[in-house]
Amino acid sequence: MPDRPYALGLYEKAMPLQLPWKEKLQSAKQAGYDFIELSIDETEEKIRRLVMTKEEWLQLISAMYETGLPVRSMCVSTLTKYSLGNVNHLKEAARIAEKAGVQVT
Repeated sequence: MPDRPYALGLYEKAMPLQLPWKEKLQSAKQAGYDFIELSIDETEEKIRRLVMTKEEWLQLISAMYETGLPVRSMCVSTLTKYSLGNVNHLKEAARIAEKAGVQVT
């Protein structure tokens, strides 16, 4: 933890998409960040992260362990495309929200 009363996180989308996790984490750490925030945006590639395979999780966890920098938060901005308030998107929005750990009632 830093020598300050707060932690600074880097939003993953601020980095080039093609960088592998380990390189993203190393770069963020070298720049002085304390963690990375995972992005779940409106692209299918990012939405699929909500159901990552065991191997994909292991790659991410290994990269965090090797670099010493965690992924500590998640932005689920895809819910602006699939809004819980839109009846046409309600089923997909509820599925995404639940996969992201949000309780939908």
